[in-house]
Amino acid sequence: MKYIILIFLFSFLFFGNSFSQEKDKTEPQKRKLFIEAHKHLQLDDVPLALQTFLSLYELDSINANVNYLIGYCYFSLENETDKIKSIPYLIKALTSISEEYSEGIYKEKNASVKTYHYLAQAYFIDYKFEEAIKYFTEYRKYVSDPKELEEVEQLTLYAINGKNLILTPVKIDIFNLGETINSEYDDHSPVTNISETKMVFTSKRKGSTGNLKTTDGQYFEDIYVSHKSDGKWGTPEKISHNINTMEHEASIALSVDGDELFIYKDDVGEGGNLYRSFYENEDWSKPEKLGSNINTEFDEGHATISPDGRTLYFTSNRRGGYGGFDVYYVNRLPDGQWGLAQNLGTGINTKYDEGGPFIHQDGTTLYFSSKGYNSMGGYDLFYTIMKDNGTFSKPENLGYPINTIGDDVFYILSADGKRAYYSSERDDSYGGKDIYLMDLVSLPERSLVVVSGNIVKQSNKEVVNGAVLTVKDSKTGKIIGAFKPNKSTGKYLLVLPKAKSLYKISCNVGEFVNDELKLPTNSSFYYLQKPVVINPIGELK
Repeated sequence: MKYIILIFLFSFLFFGNSFSQEKDKTEPQKRKLFIEAHKHLQLDDVPLALQTFLSLYELDSINANVNYLIGYCYFSLENETDKIKSIPYLIKALTSISEEYSEGIYKEKNASVKTYHYLAQAYFIDYKFEEAIKYFTEYRKYVSDPKELEEVEQLTLYAINGKNLILTPVKIDIFNLGETINSEYDDHSPVTNISETKMVFTSKRKGSTGNLKTTDGQYFEDIYVSHKSDGKWGTPEKISHNINTMEHEASIALSVDGDELFIYKDDVGEGGNLYRSFYENEDWSKPEKLGSNINTEFDEGHATISPDGRTLYFTSNRRGGYGGFDVYYVNRLPDGQWGLAQNLGTGINTKYDEGGPFIHQDGTTLYFSSKGYNSMGGYDLFYTIMKDNGTFSKPENLGYPINTIGDDVFYILSADGKRAYYSSERDDSYGGKDIYLMDLVSLPERSLVVVSGNIVKQSNKEVVNGAVLTVKDSKTGKIIGAFKPNKSTGKYLLVLPKAKSLYKISCNVGEFVNDELKLPTNSSFYYLQKPVVINPIGELK
């Protein structure tokens, strides 16, 4: 019996020692791979670090720290698909979590509590919001820094909002505008006139003014214009040598008639500023910088002009706001100058960033982006409606999939409310950001009247200069809007918010031959071509 026991002990010691020797054989290699991978991380070469950690994983797949580091590397890559690949490794890392985690130490076999954070974010990117909420909640137990705690709570709220919004998706179809408009470079910030026959957009494509590249390998931004004919967009052309320079220019807003363009320029030492240019005599004027009531030493980024041209909405991170970028508005004075800018207040602005305002052609619906409210991640698109007293209704989220977990900022809606233009980087992009058309098939048509034509003298049909058309509701006498025709062509465009049956038109430089504008009431959206004939003051009828 003693002999048998001795044999067993000898065998155990022999095989145990053999196993120990076999384990020791891989130890130097594992240590080397671990140190090598961390060097790559220190040099910010995440792909090479990941490749090295994956080699280490083949030798030690149950090591929680190795799984954590692989998950961290996958999550640190730019592509969302790679970030999602981190999930199975981070789940394995959860088998051994330590609050006393030692970073960069080979003997550390546990994973950091940050595993919960990366795992939650990876699930969030994968639209698995229940799991994201679960792991954000778990991670909160380990967070003591107030700033980080606020960030985690905001991310948790995004996941909760996302979970709720995807339950009632908006029915939409999305179409790439094609290679006629889009290039292999970034194309973005589309704006159109009300008839959607003119599109102005910004591009980093080859052939820009100066033909110089920036650090991202693309060219300096220029502004381009495309015209639609027979339902198809024509080849884009540089908008004008008066506008494009060797620096960056970006299109941000276009008047409903397409004759007044607002531009963003990054002025050296001054931050971002807003400019405007007019289309006159078949060319665009040299951009003029908007005054100090609008531009400040801080950044003024996005803007939109009301259909009557009297109110400009824009964003700024100037002092006195509610947090980050806020939406402001400023009214145009009778002499054409701008009044004092005013913050739209807490009904619109939050402690987070707001951006990308767009006032619809109805003059009352304001679209904007916000990181606050019930956003499902970063900037979401919202809309609010101006009440009769000038205040705005509570902002409503435009819903999923118009909004995503990423930043959804620029959104230009058609007059009838059935189409939207925006830029995005999607699977079918020709390269970088492309311009897309969103067909809002499930949304109702807008109640809106658009009237266009030319204002001419009765005597000789010549263009009337300096005219301002004022439109009133015939029943109430309330002014609907004041509109300025194009100086060189006499072309005017009236946008009337609701299809009432009768309007009255007056002019500051003469009397109308017929001052009544009668419209049908059986159509929610109506477009009318109508020449306006006046007898100028001082001329015989």
